[in-house]
Amino acid sequence: MLSESCGGNNASTHFKMTFGLFGDIPANEKLTVMPYFGVGFLTMPQRKYEIILKEQGSNIQYQTTYIWNYSDDEYDDTTTPGYLTGRLNFKYKISQKSSLLLGLEYTWFLNTLDFYGKHTNTFNANIERNFSVKGNKMNMLGISVGIRF
Repeated sequence: MLSESCGGNNASTHFKMTFGLFGDIPANEKLTVMPYFGVGFLTMPQRKYEIILKEQGSNIQYQTTYIWNYSDDEYDDTTTPGYLTGRLNFKYKISQKSSLLLGLEYTWFLNTLDFYGKHTNTFNANIERNFSVKGNKMNMLGISVGIRF
């Protein structure tokens, strides 16, 4: 039996905000380089899964809970990791009113996504195993292509 308490088919809204500095550097009459550096945060759902496991060859059954993005505080539905981002956009003018855009973005998250698990015996409610695994630093690389009118 598996139940997911956050996520699934439910629609939800998440928020992302970045503050930073950007520039507009003309390389020639057709090409413009637009560098950007910023700091920000985003909201993410905290995924919680509950599973009932039965030990093979016995009658022992466990209520198992797994939580991603778990903090040492009490369980919360969302987490807000912070990040640093650097972006380099190129704008190439193809006509008087339109341009081709190409961007390369690197994001470095300041927080880690930790994993927590707990196995509870369903017959006597004893916690058999309680563990937490620290996550690694996370980085993202993004590429964007577009047309500006």
